[in-house]
Amino acid sequence: MKLPSSSFLALYHLGNYTEAIGYFDKELAINPKDIAALGEKGNVLLALGNYTGGMLYYDRVLAINPSDRHALNNKGNALLALGNYTGAILHCDKALTIDPC
Repeated sequence: MKLPSSSFLALYHLGNYTEAIGYFDKELAINPKDIAALGEKGNVLLALGNYTGGMLYYDRVLAINPSDRHALNNKGNALLALGNYTGAILHCDKALTIDPC
């Protein structure tokens, strides 16, 4: 049974990261290639300061869809937080190439 994505996002936006991770884990147990759940779990890990952990989830998204601008941008943010400025610029530039917003 697929969990409603609104449950994930509500918990995330309320700052209940631990419970949100539990929902993302349940969703990923059902569908390990759910790009939305992978990306949002990466976002929660970033919010918790686990930049390396977040990047692992963005990498999983990018393995499925190398043109996912959100994963590229968010990985760039994680790299920036880790002081990898060259990697951050590379990923953010790729995201901008896909969608210059």
